[in-house]
Amino acid sequence: MAQIDLITQGFTANSDQARLALSTVALVRTGKHNIIVDAAHYGRRNLMDEGIRKLGLRPEDIDILFLTHLHWDHMQNVDLFPNATIYTHPREFEYVHNPKPSDWATMRYVPGALAGREIKQVTEGHQIADDVRVIETPGHTIGHMSLIVETSAGRTGIIGDALPNARTTLARMPYLIIYDKQAARESAEKIVASCDVFYCGHDRPFRLEGDKVNYLTEQSIRFTVLFDPQGNDQSVTLAASPPAAVLVVE
Repeated sequence: MAQIDLITQGFTANSDQARLALSTVALVRTGKHNIIVDAAHYGRRNLMDEGIRKLGLRPEDIDILFLTHLHWDHMQNVDLFPNATIYTHPREFEYVHNPKPSDWATMRYVPGALAGREIKQVTEGHQIADDVRVIETPGHTIGHMSLIVETSAGRTGIIGDALPNARTTLARMPYLIIYDKQAARESAEKIVASCDVFYCGHDRPFRLEGDKVNYLTEQSIRFTVLFDPQGNDQSVTLAASPPAAVLVVE
């Protein structure tokens, strides 16, 4: 069976000034392929590189880069994987060459970032490996897709922003950016019916038992506020180990 490792863990936070949403990056190893799912934004580049190397691989060892969709926060580090064939959906690939003027999440530099790379356009049911197949999950974007991976933990969905976190999974609807609301709802129902374990785009992995979310990993993130040039900074660590969450101010 395939094995999944987290390279970066998704995280979502709101403040009175802005939203922070850090993307999940997962490594799927099948014995034949080393597959990275999504490439995050540039600020996570070093963390991605370190995470891959801790697992005994180099970015050059990745032969498939599967992009659930082509929003900026899921694809900025495509160049970190120079030997990878990039998998995307035909509708997604077509759309990024002529996005809606109001679409702020699809950057106009995406076609240039993908230029010169080996691109494989895949659709529903494409079998990447014996235990890894593609499902179409449009709604958040026109050509969003996800991976279903058969693992020892059960049927696992790596689902990007089709359902970005546990809250949206319970609601069966993504938020903030929805290209097609009806398609998004249909994709949500399809995902929930298909998966035992969920790797969302901006959350840590979990299982669903009815309406109860059981997280499978711990979460910790440290914020440092730069108050002045003299270095009088203050750090706050947020840590979550289900079911409790702990705030530590240092």
